[in-house]
This record gives sequence, structure tokens and C-alpha cells, in this order.
Amino acid sequence: MIGNECGASWATPWSSSTTKSFCSRPSRRQLSGDTFLVSKDLVRTKLGYIAANVAILESKKGLTESEFANNTDYEYVILHALQLAIQAALDLAAHVVADEGWAIPERSGEAFLTLGQNGILEFDLSNRL
Repeated sequence: MIGNECGASWATPWSSSTTKSFCSRPSRRQLSGDTFLVSKDLVRTKLGYIAANVAILESKKGLTESEFANNTDYEYVILHALQLAIQAALDLAAHVVADEGWAIPERSGEAFLTLGQNGILEFDLSNRL
């Protein structure tokens, strides 16, 4: 589990070490006195969506290929949870990039690379995302 000053904690099955918290350090906007675009409540909400949907996916890990293939309910639950987790991660990444005042990526997935290049995410993780 990772915790931060936003009051949020979340599991990171993809990484053995903790990622840097963008909530516990001042953004460029904060240092310059500008208004924040991202609120702590938004961060908590997005992290909650991600954690909840990853938990749903984790609960389906034990399904066999046959169980998955023969049950459309499983397929829909898994696809929907995956879609919601990905969208929340993309939204959060885009908000952090905007709040920091960094260049807006041309493609949404590039926001993860920007976070990696700026030390918010581990660089290897940002490349995988």
C-alpha cells in the first residue's frame, strides 16, 4: 500500500517500491501562487475508482479460461472494471500534467510518460503504462 498527504492509500501490484506522491510536494502552480486545477478530493476519488476496479479484477483472477469464455457476465464485469480503472488513471494523469503546467500530450497515454520523466511515477512503470 502507498499513502500520501491526500489521505489516500492504494495498492501497487505493478511495482515493488513506492511511487512519489504528487500530493506531498508543491506543484509548480503552488510555488508560483497560481490556482490549483486538481483538488485533493478529485485525487482521492480517482484513486478510489482505480483501487475499487483493480479489486474487482483481482477477485476474478482465479477464473479459468473456460469459465471466462463461457460466461458473458464475467466478460462484461472484467471489461468494464478494466475500462473504468484505465479511464480513471488517464484522467488523473492528465490532471496532474495540467496542474504542473507541463506540455499537454498529443495522446492520452503519453501523460504517463510525462509523469515518469518528471519523477511522479517510476520511469519503467510510466513506459509500461
